[in-house]
Amino acid sequence: MADRVADWQDLADHAVEPNVFYEPWMLLPALSAFGAAAELRFVFVHCQPKGPPRKELRPLLVGLFPLRRVAPTLRMPVTILRPWLDDYCFLGAPLVRTGYERATLDGFFDWFAAHRESAGLFDLRLFPGDGPLHQHVLDVLSARGWLTMVRARWTRAFLRPQHRDADSYLRASLSGKRRKEFRRQRRRLAEHGPVDVVELTAEQSADTLIDVFVDLEASGWKGQARTAFREKPADLRFLRQVTDQAHRRGRLMATALRVNGRPVAAKLNLLAKGGAFAFKIAFDEQFARYSPGVLLELDNIERVCADDSIRWMDSCAESGHPMIDHLWTERRTVENLLISSGRRRSDLAMAALPLAKVARRVLTTWLPSRLPSWLTDWKGR
Repeated sequence: MADRVADWQDLADHAVEPNVFYEPWMLLPALSAFGAAAELRFVFVHCQPKGPPRKELRPLLVGLFPLRRVAPTLRMPVTILRPWLDDYCFLGAPLVRTGYERATLDGFFDWFAAHRESAGLFDLRLFPGDGPLHQHVLDVLSARGWLTMVRARWTRAFLRPQHRDADSYLRASLSGKRRKEFRRQRRRLAEHGPVDVVELTAEQSADTLIDVFVDLEASGWKGQARTAFREKPADLRFLRQVTDQAHRRGRLMATALRVNGRPVAAKLNLLAKGGAFAFKIAFDEQFARYSPGVLLELDNIERVCADDSIRWMDSCAESGHPMIDHLWTERRTVENLLISSGRRRSDLAMAALPLAKVARRVLTTWLPSRLPSWLTDWKGR
């Protein structure tokens, strides 16, 4: 895969749905750190370039589908292919070149239907539930007559300011009372010393702020739970490799909120074509009463609104996140889309899923409530 990096990066730069998590500078470190235990497939789709045919033109890389194979089980008696999603991959959209969407998707689904190990279901997880790629996938599947089923759909916070005025954006998203409270917290924080926000510059090493982030994360509940980067050497190496590669390419936006020179919050964003992904944030829990993470996020909104090259930012957060959902007004739809390969066995397996879901619900909720009390008491004992 390393031999394909130049073409691969060109594909990512022209993808109809930007996805930094599948760009080579991020996917290759993830593969090295986390890929050994999974049965992976990487499907590259090539197509002849558009225009008059010329012998010297080599096939153009138009699609990349990083996949994980899940073997049949008693619960699911067919092979399943899913996008490979490591713990730090927050979008499962494959890379598809703009202008070649139909050819790319047809090529991939032809491979999917013919490949002997993939003659089952394609579980397209963490897939954008709106936008051009979603529309092209639905059009291609509709033309093929393949069965599809949305197994889950939700939204997450998405920043797309309609104007480049942070004050106007925050007035629309926050009540006057909330804005007043954040101003009060900043003043209270300033009682401990001068408050400022620093941003990683091109001349600095990425470790300048990565060390700050790692220390802040390890000092809080993640450190106590041993889930912080510092507690997991492979994950920490991955973080340093990714942020170093992103910084070298001008794709890392790293900021820190400081009080009297002491960092109390740090935020890492990964830049994509026309937008960005909010990757990680950490704060000093000793200053939790002043909401340093929120104060740094308010600064982030100001930076995005002032930067014409960033038209959107994906929060990569869970639905209903208690902090970001109150600050960002827009939402991105994300879904898990199940696709049959068009074979009879696959269609039957997909058709049985809703019935199996109802049966589990009956067995776990409805049926116990109908059992005699002496039987449920005995079962509890």
